Amino acid sequence: MANEKDQLTPEELPFDLKNEIGEIDKVQRFIPGVYCLTAQKEGCPVENYYVVMEFAAVFAAVSKYGRQFPGLRLYPVSEDAGGWRIVEYELAKYQMTRSPELLSEERIVMEDYRKKAEENLIELQSKKGKAQKTLYGPSYIMLSSP
Repeated sequence: MANEKDQLTPEELPFDLKNEIGEIDKVQRFIPGVYCLTAQKEGCPVENYYVVMEFAAVFAAVSKYGRQFPGLRLYPVSEDAGGWRIVEYELAKYQMTRSPELLSEERIVMEDYRKKAEENLIELQSKKGKAQKTLYGPSYIMLSSP
């Protein structure tokens, strides 16, 4: 989706998330307002993030997910339920509508995207339900006989 010209330095970013995600090492711009970052907080492992600015073409579709910051949303790739898969789906969908010159064998049918998005949403909902069950723990009811 992105190419070498879309590689940026952290100083070129229109936002500062250093306090939240640590030192930013790599930056790639996919489309205007959508970035993939590699960052590391001191003493923590390296993490990847998607950042979607409010003006990005895909913002409306992904704005219900991720962590909200002024003017943007942050999507940690390390969090399965963090919404990053939806960002990737919307980026691919955006790219498909903007790249009709793709080779026919590289074309992906939108139905496949929709199906995969639905599967991802169902998986996220399932994980959320399991997390809630784990939070409450099993319940035991003891019945006494008369």
